[in-house]
Amino acid sequence: MAPSPTVTVAIFAGIILILIMGAILYTQPKPPPPEQLKCADGRNVTTLADCPEFQKYRCPNGTIVNNASECAPACSQAVLEQLLAAKSHTTAPELTDAANAALLAFNASDDSESSFFRYQIALNEGNATISHPESRDMEKAVALYQFVRGMQGSTRPADLRVTRDDLTVLASNAGRPDEKALLLRSLYASAGLRARILTPANDACSGTPCDCLMQPSRVFVAVRLPAFPRFQIYANDYYGGPFASCLLADNYLVVDPSCADCMFAFGYNCTGAQFRTLLGD
Repeated sequence: MAPSPTVTVAIFAGIILILIMGAILYTQPKPPPPEQLKCADGRNVTTLADCPEFQKYRCPNGTIVNNASECAPACSQAVLEQLLAAKSHTTAPELTDAANAALLAFNASDDSESSFFRYQIALNEGNATISHPESRDMEKAVALYQFVRGMQGSTRPADLRVTRDDLTVLASNAGRPDEKALLLRSLYASAGLRARILTPANDACSGTPCDCLMQPSRVFVAVRLPAFPRFQIYANDYYGGPFASCLLADNYLVVDPSCADCMFAFGYNCTGAQFRTLLGD
């Protein structure tokens, strides 16, 4: 039995409708493929947020940054010692040459201070108070101190966050207190003397703990001179005292190369003072 005309028309209309809808769907624009972006390491990603350099990182101090390289250096005495050690070149030939030149200048100088120390050192050795090697160490200690003290100073306070390295300070013939101390310690080491960099441990500081550590009021150098406790001062018209000195345990003598009016060894009484060692020997 053949379908009625009405059913035929309905079937035909349905087929036409299906074809029209299929055509419409086929002609709709397809969504574009995901955008391809490159990270710093070359990998392809769909969004920059997927790149390692844009992923958040928690630093040891708790701050959140994009990556580890953005973390601020830890503000600690241990980190500071590493930074200063990296700026110290105790075996550099420039320092050896400078130390030798300073010692020659000291022995050839006719200024009153150099003459005073040469006289005292010679008398101590002649009277067997100190040995010949010990007298040579005393000469080096005085000569290198005078050399660095004589460099141009700076009105800017010490700032250990931006201390220049010892070779740069030597070449510029000028420096802040922290820079002069670093250079003097390096010169002492290059001349065979053990020395340390110290700062006051009880600074009156109103800043943050980090600021107080990085910006000390004074920066000292302590040079080890085992003969100094036996060193005698003989009557002399040049210097009548005071003969107070700052001698720490194990015969480390504290000096300040940024004090333009300070004589080597004498005039600084550190009784009751406490020090923080920034860079050991």
